[in-house]
Amino acid sequence: MDPKDLKGAMLAIDRGKGKRESARNFGIPYSTLKDRLKIKNTSSAKYGRLATFTVSQENELANHCIYLAKMFYGLSPIDLRKAAYEFAVGKDWLQAFIKRHPKLSIRKPEATSIARISGFNKAAVQLFFSNLNELYQKYSFQPDRIYNVDETGISTVPQVTKILGPKAIKQLGKVVSWERGRNITVVCAIRASGNYVPLMFIYPRERMSDLLKKDGPIGAVYECSKKGWINEELFIVWLKHFVKITCATPDNPILLLLDNHSSHCTLASFEYCRENGIVMLSFPPHTSHKLQPLDLTVFGSLKKSYSNQCGLFLRNNNHEKITPYDIAGLFKLAFVRIATVEKAQNGFKESGVVPFNPLIFTDEDFLPASIIAPDVEMTQVEAQPDSHTPTILDFVRNTSDQPENVNEQAVSTTKVTIQEISPLHIKQNKTPKRAGKKGTSKILTGTPEKSELQRKENNKLKKLIKTNTKIIKKEKSSEKSVVKKKLYLKDSSSSGDETIKDLCDDKSEGEVDEFENELCILCNEFGKTEMWFRCGVCKKWAHKECTGHDDYKTYICDFCK
Repeated sequence: MDPKDLKGAMLAIDRGKGKRESARNFGIPYSTLKDRLKIKNTSSAKYGRLATFTVSQENELANHCIYLAKMFYGLSPIDLRKAAYEFAVGKDWLQAFIKRHPKLSIRKPEATSIARISGFNKAAVQLFFSNLNELYQKYSFQPDRIYNVDETGISTVPQVTKILGPKAIKQLGKVVSWERGRNITVVCAIRASGNYVPLMFIYPRERMSDLLKKDGPIGAVYECSKKGWINEELFIVWLKHFVKITCATPDNPILLLLDNHSSHCTLASFEYCRENGIVMLSFPPHTSHKLQPLDLTVFGSLKKSYSNQCGLFLRNNNHEKITPYDIAGLFKLAFVRIATVEKAQNGFKESGVVPFNPLIFTDEDFLPASIIAPDVEMTQVEAQPDSHTPTILDFVRNTSDQPENVNEQAVSTTKVTIQEISPLHIKQNKTPKRAGKKGTSKILTGTPEKSELQRKENNKLKKLIKTNTKIIKKEKSSEKSVVKKKLYLKDSSSSGDETIKDLCDDKSEGEVDEFENELCILCNEFGKTEMWFRCGVCKKWAHKECTGHDDYKTYICDFCK
């Protein structure tokens, strides 16, 4: 039935024509015309089951689903059915609801930690882009001088991918090499113009073997560490490899974007980068999933490709086990398949780095952090959907303005919102008593960072002194134990060998102050927790602060010069 014919029949009746005559003239059943005249409805007929909720109520429910999903607390299909169970219980309603709202779909979410949700806040991201803009203005970096480096872990037992199988079998399996794999770290770096720096492999071994390099990528570097992780020394090795590939110089500097891992933030890396023209800028903590180009476009597809190559290897080699000696060759096959110029460029584009776009993230992106961590300084945004949206369970209706497909039996006199039925419960995390200072985005090669790195280096040396201290207790029958302490330090005359200084104390406790009986040759005062340098000529000791010297290996006191 055409709505135009129905309107024409009603207009003819209003002008004095009879109902039966108007029904015949416009080809409309008399009973239908009679029913429509009662409710004054000229819209076309709707087929199928009557909807439980009104259009406005379903729109509110759909908006609430989207809101919870963006807050990382998305509703599962069962949760959504429970939220609407008073009026529509069952799977059929959910399927019909999704069909009527194509902006919704059932998806598998990515596991996201609370630290990442709260870490990606407006204040932290604005500081990063502010530092990046400062470097752009100072050095005028072009895309071919901007790099991103990060580490990723691969295993001899990668994650299995989806396969095709029969429906009748409840559980399917897929062959892997071992129950537990061995993790290898791969250091990757990409350039904003689309190029890739040769890789660096770090194996969990004590000594390197040439067999681990079999069929590996061209130009790759191979190193070892105790647990297969990168450390301060290996990061310096990678920096030397990076300088060799990129030809970085102080006259032609390079911008290197990286996370603030402890192996990156050291005095040694600071000095090496300053000497070779590398400007390092760190991302804010827990934001690499949004800001780091490698995480955005490269690592995901790289690990999938690596898993596929491992599957092919097992199938084509009579299910031979994958060992660390096969990793380099398999990773090369996976890497060359996904390492495209477009992926590298898109990573920098999606993060807002190249081209520079500090407004790439909106208030909606920072909404979860503003609710989970409200103590963070950031622009407050609305935490709830539009308050003017009609409530989902507000069934005090006026029949004159309701659609035809409303179930008239679902009537209630109470006003309840979907937020009350399906609330977002977020418990505010209390700051731990011993919580450390929160990290931020930093220009790691900036001058203000040197003093902080020097302080950290001194603290490490102090801990090293305490670790290498040996306390020997000798008990006497009628006397208190004597504590003898051997302190291992390096001086300029030892040529890398360890010099032993014995200090004795008669305290009954086991605690002994370092250099308690030693006087500084410059200030003539005792030392407690200060750093000490030993003269390479007279072998006497002095406070590091008194010497004004940075390198203990070359220190010679003023009396011996």
